[in-house]
Amino acid sequence: MADLVPLPRWIDQLARFSLIRVRTEVNVVRDLSLREPACSQIRSQLGALFREQRCLTGAPTCTGCSSKPRCDFARVFDAAESPRQTHAFWLQGIPTHTSLRARTHGEPTLWLLDKEASSASFLGEALRRALLQLGRPPRSSRWEPALRVRPVQIEPLPLPCGAPAQRWTIVARTPMDLRTDDPERHRLACPEAPEFSMLVEAAIRRLYRLAQEAFPSKDFPHPQPPDLTSVHRLHGGFDSFRNHRFSQRQGQAIPLSGWVGELSIEGDALLDLSPLLHLLPTLSVGKKTTMGFGWVDARPSCTRGVLRDAPPRKSCQIHLSSWF
Repeated sequence: MADLVPLPRWIDQLARFSLIRVRTEVNVVRDLSLREPACSQIRSQLGALFREQRCLTGAPTCTGCSSKPRCDFARVFDAAESPRQTHAFWLQGIPTHTSLRARTHGEPTLWLLDKEASSASFLGEALRRALLQLGRPPRSSRWEPALRVRPVQIEPLPLPCGAPAQRWTIVARTPMDLRTDDPERHRLACPEAPEFSMLVEAAIRRLYRLAQEAFPSKDFPHPQPPDLTSVHRLHGGFDSFRNHRFSQRQGQAIPLSGWVGELSIEGDALLDLSPLLHLLPTLSVGKKTTMGFGWVDARPSCTRGVLRDAPPRKSCQIHLSSWF
């Protein structure tokens, strides 16, 4: 195996791609009870509506389609078509529960690798229509949308960065699906906060795969694993989340699980990890990010070892009266 690269240098080498942010605002105008989690319904409708716009053949399914190599839908939505098995988009700000209360507010956001910029306007329209159809009964001829949806805004953005800090608060806004086949390894890696070790491993894997998807012709090195043994839990932790969705394709209920909650930690190791933690609120983490899972807020509360109260983040204001 090639020499491992120090983590800060590795992050700097990979975090060179840009993104397209597709965002809208919604107001819930009446109480809405759903049969499936809102994130599942919106993700399903998003794909169907985008395919409706971009399908090259008009065929009812993609099975056996010879146009896949030049099809926007296959490239954006079918991760199996990617050599890295990674989607080029993900959702944030989408509730994972089945009931929405009237007079609440949200900012659904779709992030897209800039190499797929030509699809941004179509995805924006698909997202707007998916939100308007949320909760609509099948084959209903009359439907008054439960959401008021503002026009979609599309803008290119670089990856975020920030100052290093040795104290952080991590908030899982939506469940983080941080699967591992070796929990004991994480307990040894970070004795006081094993879940943080799982989060860091998933975040490294997330950045690696997105960089590979953004630059498929490049071969990236692997990073040196961070030493988390000295990371201390200050307070909080993550709790288990469990729900399910029904898969029309598989004809059965599919479990939805992950971790939610808030964790505050400190340690010198977090100084080197800071560039990665600054990326989390934008890149999301774990599995099911295309459904809105893994939306994380990471807030530093000290810079270069000097403790301070964290200032309010503008990007988090939507939570004050949000539909979460």
